[in-house]
Amino acid sequence: MPQKLDLIGRRALLLEVDERRYREAPFLDDRVIDENTTGFWVDLEALPEPDVGKPAPDPRWIFHIGHCGSTLLSRLLPAACPLLPVREPPPLRTLAESLRVLTQPVSRLSESQWRALLSRFVSLYSRTYRHDEPALIKPTSDCGNLIRLVMEDRPASRSVLMFQSLETYLAIMMDGADARMDIEGHAVTRLSDFHDYVDDHEHLRLYELAPAHRVVISWLAGVTSFHKAMQECADDLRPLDFDRLLEDPRHVLTEVMAFLGLPVDKSRIAAAVDGPVMQTYAKAPEYRYGPTDRAARLAENRTRSGAEIERGLRWATSLVERYPSLEPVVDAFPLTYAD
Repeated sequence: MPQKLDLIGRRALLLEVDERRYREAPFLDDRVIDENTTGFWVDLEALPEPDVGKPAPDPRWIFHIGHCGSTLLSRLLPAACPLLPVREPPPLRTLAESLRVLTQPVSRLSESQWRALLSRFVSLYSRTYRHDEPALIKPTSDCGNLIRLVMEDRPASRSVLMFQSLETYLAIMMDGADARMDIEGHAVTRLSDFHDYVDDHEHLRLYELAPAHRVVISWLAGVTSFHKAMQECADDLRPLDFDRLLEDPRHVLTEVMAFLGLPVDKSRIAAAVDGPVMQTYAKAPEYRYGPTDRAARLAENRTRSGAEIERGLRWATSLVERYPSLEPVVDAFPLTYAD
């Protein structure tokens, strides 16, 4: 498994990962490495070729804005049908980051080199332990700029675009130091993406933005990347609000599987929904955290951070008024959830 992409040294780190760890790991970053892990670095020119004689099935994808149930979906789908989850391998984030400067003089790659690397890594992540079992690739939340390009690279692929309303996102991300640090960690990239979308690089400077405003920008950067991709390859993409999945998991899971071209077995779907996956924290399954727990936590957060949530929603509305290009985005991805 390619686990690191080093563009400075023009090399990749390959790790030997057994099937159990591959399936269970919530992230394929450094947390997948322990004292028993074996691997080695290889020059990019020497990356292994996919098996041309028996190519892997085209992968399915989950793109997401972060903290919106994508890890849970990546556990539910393999529980309901044959799929190998590939959760957030870091090289895809490296490729997304390098794409943002690809046309600039500071780019380490030409466009043809970049596209060749993307195709190679997608091929490597498409490999599974059984030939009739497609990969379910879930990049990190900063990879929305890859959507159209991976769809072009694998024309038979399809992707779920996972999100939740801005109001819910604010209720989650305004709660606690960990969530706030996550917003800060992505702040520069997401503000840059937002600037590019609205074509305004003069306003909205990061050091001027209050915490709630930074959360709003993070959300807008995610859903604008989805909206842009849908203008170009809508037939291959399906938006999914996490709250809708939680309201009717059997029906929504059935819809998603049919869209992705996966075999629909109602008994397996029922077993997946009624089993432990829905009642545990997807990123740390040893902890109980079901839909009821999430609802209680959100209610507490809305009470505690209500003023900041309202401040963020008002500011988002003002941005939509300032930038007309945002109007169709919030029509497709509403600021508040309507059940």
